Amino acid sequence: EVSIKDNSKFILKTKYNSVCGTGKSLFAELFSYLYLQELNFKDIPSIALLNIDDDFIKLADNKLKNGTQRDREALENIKNSKGLNLGISYIFNASKIYPKELTNKFKNYTCLYDGILMNSDREFK
Repeated sequence: EVSIKDNSKFILKTKYNSVCGTGKSLFAELFSYLYLQELNFKDIPSIALLNIDDDFIKLADNKLKNGTQRDREALENIKNSKGLNLGISYIFNASKIYPKELTNKFKNYTCLYDGILMNSDREFK
């Protein structure tokens, strides 16, 4: 979670990912949000381009270097993602929003879409 100057909160999606390396997953995520906006879906989080510079890296280093393994992986991603990255607006309690009117077919397609496009950091086994 990253706060910007106006205190808006975003989830930082770095262009480098320690699992898959490149910006493939970032592009997939950006594409997905733009696609959903074009389809006029409601309640889509806003997106922003967030710049990672040397000052941001220093702040992240101070906060994350002595943290958990996950914190250290996030720090590695940040250090390797200098420049423009994607921010997705933080929606409090978003994990508990499940509209009842979604069909099972839509839910299945959503899971399939997520599995193929959004999880490019995972491998098929």
